Amino acid sequence: MMSNRLESRWLLLILMIALLITSFILRAENLVEGMLLEDGDASFQQGWRGKDLESSTLFNGESDTVGKIHEEIDNLSEPPLVFQLNDAAARGDVPELNRLLVLGVPPDEAMTDTGMTPLMVSADARTAVILIKSGADVNRADLSGWTPLHHAVTRSDSLGLVVELLKNGADAGKRNDRGETPLLLTGLLFTEAIDPESGPSVIAHLVAEGKANINVWDDDGWTLLHQAASNDEPMLASSCLSAGADPDIVTPLQETPREMAERLKSIGFLRELPKFPKSTEKSSW
Repeated sequence: MMSNRLESRWLLLILMIALLITSFILRAENLVEGMLLEDGDASFQQGWRGKDLESSTLFNGESDTVGKIHEEIDNLSEPPLVFQLNDAAARGDVPELNRLLVLGVPPDEAMTDTGMTPLMVSADARTAVILIKSGADVNRADLSGWTPLHHAVTRSDSLGLVVELLKNGADAGKRNDRGETPLLLTGLLFTEAIDPESGPSVIAHLVAEGKANINVWDDDGWTLLHQAASNDEPMLASSCLSAGADPDIVTPLQETPREMAERLKSIGFLRELPKFPKSTEKSSW
């Protein structure tokens, strides 16, 4: 009888010890989980401020960024306000944009690790005007040296946005890290078939309203007319020549647009050239 009681007591003691150990393990797991969540939130918040999120600039200047915005929104129940502002600007959601600006969200705070601001991803002219009136800098550059105007000229249906940026003081001569001005990037509208129909008007506005130099070249010595010659783009060539581009300009490339077209047999380009003899003394800028 005494033996049975001792066995019962030992079993009870073992059970109590097991319960204590289990309780301790559960509390430890909860504590560690909470710490990880806090660290994750802090890291994620830091990402929205331009340090962790990955983004790349495509030829249209927006696809990758807008895609990242919507992908991350789907993963968050309540995205940071700065991120919501970028998303509203990218979608052209005017009511949401106004709501967030009234709440005091900075209109110029960069969202991604490329340094892009809401104005750089703006969907249209109306969105841009709201941001500019709220204090957005039209000449602020991202980490690659692209301004809102650089981004705008590489998108389809962006003529209205380009015009509005120029009206508000956007610098059409500002260079990015590769020495490209917004004018030089307009070639992508033609060569990448982004929006060749709007391309001539975009070029005309940059030259007329933005005072952009049609003969400017990038760090490699390429002018916009060189791009037309290399890709045999007659529409781009015509737009450049109409704006005063020089087919015989000498740049560090040491090959004029005309010479490049002849070497590459860019027939469409050559047909657009004015019918006059080559200059005996080549011009330079």
